[in-house]
Amino acid sequence: MHTLYLANREGQPFSEHDRGEVAAILSGIFPAFTLIEATGYWRGRILPTLAIKLASEDHDAVDTAAEELRLAFQQQAVGIESEGRYRRITGPDAQTYPEHREQGD
Repeated sequence: MHTLYLANREGQPFSEHDRGEVAAILSGIFPAFTLIEATGYWRGRILPTLAIKLASEDHDAVDTAAEELRLAFQQQAVGIESEGRYRRITGPDAQTYPEHREQGD
């Protein structure tokens, strides 16, 4: 079992359109998955997050899904939890997306 973590960096809830885009990307890779609305926190800031559960033995397909979501939603990274370990999928353009900083940082 794998869990992907996709945060909305704009701090807004995921829209129906966004969830549909996530579903379209994942449906092209996996026959089934579960989307769970969650609340993430980053540097004290609340970020609406989708926790995506994938029951798959195909680690490459999980990485592909994370990368496709990262690109589609212009994320620096998408988190993956697999076998009790957490890692992030990032790409060569990861630094092109500025980090969120609170005033005074």
